[in-house]
Amino acid sequence: MKISIARRTQARLAVFEWLRGFNKYATNRLTMQFAGRHIYAVIHHQGRMSGKDYLTPVVAIPSGDGFIIPLPYGQHVDWCRNLLAAGECQMEWHGRVYTLRSPQLIEPEGALPSFPSWLHGLLRHTEVYLKAERASGPELPSGHKIRKILVYGAGVLGSVYAGKLHQAGYEVTLLARGKRWVELQEQGLVLVKDGATKLEQMPVRVIDQLAPDDAYDLVLVIVRKNQIASVLPTLAMNRCTPNVMFFVNNAEGPGALIEAIGRERVMLGFPGAGGQRVDGVIHYRLTPRIMQPTTIGELDGSKSERLAQIGQALSDAGVPVAISENMDAWLKTHIALVSPIANAIYLAGGSNYRLAHTRDGLVLMIRAVKEGLQVLHALHVPATPAKYAALAWLPEPLLVAILQKGMDTAQAELVLARHANAARDEMLTLAEEFRALARQSGIKTPAIDTLFCYLDPAYPLVPEGKLTIPLDWRSIILLAGGLLSAGMLTAWLFRKRVSGK
Repeated sequence: MKISIARRTQARLAVFEWLRGFNKYATNRLTMQFAGRHIYAVIHHQGRMSGKDYLTPVVAIPSGDGFIIPLPYGQHVDWCRNLLAAGECQMEWHGRVYTLRSPQLIEPEGALPSFPSWLHGLLRHTEVYLKAERASGPELPSGHKIRKILVYGAGVLGSVYAGKLHQAGYEVTLLARGKRWVELQEQGLVLVKDGATKLEQMPVRVIDQLAPDDAYDLVLVIVRKNQIASVLPTLAMNRCTPNVMFFVNNAEGPGALIEAIGRERVMLGFPGAGGQRVDGVIHYRLTPRIMQPTTIGELDGSKSERLAQIGQALSDAGVPVAISENMDAWLKTHIALVSPIANAIYLAGGSNYRLAHTRDGLVLMIRAVKEGLQVLHALHVPATPAKYAALAWLPEPLLVAILQKGMDTAQAELVLARHANAARDEMLTLAEEFRALARQSGIKTPAIDTLFCYLDPAYPLVPEGKLTIPLDWRSIILLAGGLLSAGMLTAWLFRKRVSGK
């Protein structure tokens, strides 16, 4: 048995040496074509014996005021031995030249947090890394300076984002209070992906208040809209954090946020996740990009450097992310959709399954969404994303058929019903904000007003299966008439062309 193991070890070493040689004389020549860009750099080094100048492409990631370079073939490769012997070298990275000094070998535990998560799998067999300081050269790009993040709010969504960012190697602190703070102190942050059984347990740092002198690169605020008024004074007192992104439902606009902490600090976003907390464990689901990715944006719609940094952090955490050029319109459009959905769920006693089998509830929900889009149009707020504008003209019978299937699913329960039932107070605030927009627009909203009544838990529910509201077939008739007219015109033109010959 010992002989067999020894032979397998020798075979692996032989393959390893062959790959290293192949990489040196073949792969490196190809890599040199695009080295110095993306994650690749070019090391300029001198032979420690020959004194000759060499160029070697490597993967390099900024870390602090220097770089970390993985050594997949170990520290005995020629360029690494040359650099360790010389004590410094020059490196080209992103079109700039840096002088590196004080090279030292470090273990994976000290290196991997600096690498994006998508590289971790490729680096799983790399046992040693080279770290070097920047002795001279331009400042490192600001795109690598958001590392220390405070997630303000430890509910389901705050816990999910804190956990995913922590797993990606970011320095995360989670602000929690009350019972949730006690849970986190006792058992740490525990996540489990919907449909999985494996627990993701992690020791995220937890605090119960933000002090005025606490400094973070980013504060990610994930609370309910009706809680935001109590959060803003604390954020206003803390001037040590330049970037504050609000992952908060908002139909009234960012005015209160700007007034409290200053326009230059405010960014808007919205999470793309759902779930519930059971006995301190967060059961979560990330919504796919095709449905609703986590969406972020600047107030002026610009694609700033700090926005790119935050997007990169979320991508590193495995979160689908999109950038919006009009987050205020995005948030208003979101409320135009989710407020009728939540209120229709209340109409059905809090059950998405019961709503799926109550046609009157679906009809009211669809009409309320259409009214909401009319309100936004009257206020010159574009439906955002633009695909939602189609809901204004899609036939009502078609939308009812689609929603009957969509609401009758476990995903609708996790992402829609559970949040609606847990956040009725927030949904009341949002409905009131949107009705204020409706009054401002002058658009009549009978369906929105009817559904608003069901925010009161004492209001009588609609009986399951009720279908007394007649469907609006006018759009179907108009569509059919248009298709028929187009067909007749095409046939006439065809006959005219044939007879003309």
